[in-house]
Amino acid sequence: MRRFEPVAALGGVLLGASLFAPWYRSGVFIITRGGAGTETKSSLAWPARVTAWEAFTTVDVLLMALAVQRRAGVVSTSSRRAAASC
Repeated sequence: MRRFEPVAALGGVLLGASLFAPWYRSGVFIITRGGAGTETKSSLAWPARVTAWEAFTTVDVLLMALAVQRRAGVVSTSSRRAAASC
């Protein structure tokens, strides 16, 4: 296994896992400004957490493919080297 292949594998795992972590919060708010600089913020909907997998349409699939490819590339390279050394 080359020196930085474990780093590439870890990067692929972290990228894949990050797609399912909360990235955004969505919600609807009304901000009412009154006299003397007062401001009231009213929530119309409970803020929902949105993951990258839910938010994106094509980019999430491409990122997951990249994560899987990085992980698979490291595994295949290390198995080829092990077979060659036997």
